[in-house]
Amino acid sequence: MKIKCILGFHTWKGCKCTNCHKTRNEQHDWKSGNCLNCGKSNKREVIKGNINDRPIAIDPKSITYAFVVLCHEDNRYSDKLFGSIADFNRLNQPKLWNTHFNVKFISLLAEKGDSGYPSADSTIIALEHLGMEPHSSIVINIMLISLDGGKTETKIQNGFVFRDDNPRVFIVPRKDFIIPKEEKMQ
Repeated sequence: MKIKCILGFHTWKGCKCTNCHKTRNEQHDWKSGNCLNCGKSNKREVIKGNINDRPIAIDPKSITYAFVVLCHEDNRYSDKLFGSIADFNRLNQPKLWNTHFNVKFISLLAEKGDSGYPSADSTIIALEHLGMEPHSSIVINIMLISLDGGKTETKIQNGFVFRDDNPRVFIVPRKDFIIPKEEKMQ
């Protein structure tokens, strides 16, 4: 091992040192299911947040997509919900969505999961087909809303995608589970 590496001065090529082959969890080359340099998998860990968990801080500028997801049988409401994507995200994560950033808004249809909500797996596949980068995490809020004046309730997902070297899926249990990075976590 070179003395530079022993002292912590690595020569990084992406996520791997060209001298000692030490790896770091950033700048992966995700051209396939695994990093081409270090072999790390980009399969997203699913994290079902607990109401008491500390909030997760992200850079709002890392958000690439905001979405709403309906089950196929609720397709008739798709246009109605498209204009509310930012409002739903602001309702669920107000501290994060109170900042200004550019994002693509999309409305998706997904298979119904066992809970009656759109399937998270189906949502992930749809986002990948739309071009979501492999090194991205997904935040999913589940909501029960009425779209027909209170006659029935519709189970939907809304959320967003953000760039992340550690791809995960967050099933979010409460408001402000995701906050802007510059805000102090208490």
